[in-house]
Amino acid sequence: MVQVPDLYGGSYCIDATEVTNAHYAAWLETGPSFEDQPVQCDWNESFLPSHDWPPDDSQLAHPVVWVDWCDAAAYCQGTGKRLCGKLGGDNDVPSDEMDLSQNEWLSACTLAGTQQFSYGDTYKPAACNLLEYGADGTIPVGTAPLCEGAYSGVYDLVGNVYEWTHSCDGPAADEHCLLFGGGFMMPGEIMSCRSGLTFGKPLNGVMMGIRCCRDSAP
Repeated sequence: MVQVPDLYGGSYCIDATEVTNAHYAAWLETGPSFEDQPVQCDWNESFLPSHDWPPDDSQLAHPVVWVDWCDAAAYCQGTGKRLCGKLGGDNDVPSDEMDLSQNEWLSACTLAGTQQFSYGDTYKPAACNLLEYGADGTIPVGTAPLCEGAYSGVYDLVGNVYEWTHSCDGPAADEHCLLFGGGFMMPGEIMSCRSGLTFGKPLNGVMMGIRCCRDSAP
């Protein structure tokens, strides 16, 4: 994880890359309990990605996909972290989707609101794994060297796959949560840090993955 400043003089940590198939498989091997899920995830009876699982060896360094919000939240909790959400970690209160003063993921990607893309303020074609990159699928995390930032050591905040966050419009199972970052099929010129999609918690897809946050060590 990489420690980044918040807007209040403190800091928090964000994963350096998207969660990989290898990371996710290792967590599944620990036998995570469904009973530890929040009440809005009572419907979720499997943490297995809904397609293309288990991955073959060539895909272990690629981001895990086909995971829903509850899978993502359980993984982050089970590894001692949380889905990126409200600055300060108070995820009992849903964060405002586009408010930099509240949103951990968005603050990290925009360098606290000073740039439009994770790598700067000017669009760079093919910097990140979006449509112009030409990969036609996911790539191993952290292997697009121009797709670093906004803070040093953080990769693929834009591109590769969308990332579930705790920016939700309510706590119920049928409420919607925001995914940030854009995926490999999306045109790069419209995929700034603020480009997001909202979906219901049970939805999953080929461009829907995970990145976690946590408090900084004391």
